[in-house]
Amino acid sequence: MNFICLLCRNCGSKWNLLSILLMLVLSCFTIGTATAQSGAANTKLVSGSVQTSEGTPVAGADVWLVFGLWEAPKVLAKVKSNSEGRFEFDISEHQESPGVNYFDASVVAQHKNHGLGWFFSLGPDRRRDIPVKLQATTEFQGQLVDAADQPIANATIYPTNLWRGSVGNVGQKHTRIPKDFAPRWQVQTDEKGVFSIPGFPAAGVAGLSIEHTTIKNLNVRLN
Repeated sequence: MNFICLLCRNCGSKWNLLSILLMLVLSCFTIGTATAQSGAANTKLVSGSVQTSEGTPVAGADVWLVFGLWEAPKVLAKVKSNSEGRFEFDISEHQESPGVNYFDASVVAQHKNHGLGWFFSLGPDRRRDIPVKLQATTEFQGQLVDAADQPIANATIYPTNLWRGSVGNVGQKHTRIPKDFAPRWQVQTDEKGVFSIPGFPAAGVAGLSIEHTTIKNLNVRLN
């Protein structure tokens, strides 16, 4: 088989068609390998931006990566959003941990002036450019009473999950809240059974856990 020889005008060297084809194949292989490596690297990162409800970037927000196992959620990492509202988590050390399923994970963000927000379910195709939009917060107040309408004092109350929407229409727009996520959200009822949780979402649905010597495993879902 005869191969066509080509003369390079600049250096005068000769290249035959087979050499050119081999170079093209090697180049494609190198590019493909680099792309694959880049894609693999991306799977180790969870990144996005914290925004107001109108989409304006929020700098200096606290951002948590919460692994949302229903029975035992925990905070895997915490960072602050940068001057452009961006954040990034490296999940390489957690990615292969037994039982870790990022479809059940959330990114939760909070800023004292802009509120609280979250993004649920971090599948492989939903880990980049995550928009976490903050919503207004308020002081959540209530009273705990027994069946006889008598106040229950010294009960510990803390949120276990949050949903956007209303009871019966919450879908999958939720996040689990680890017990130690926000110490100020763990409150006790006073002698009148009254409690107050600061910095709580002003709208949506909250799941609350109530602990008391006479109450066992009580969970309440409230609008």
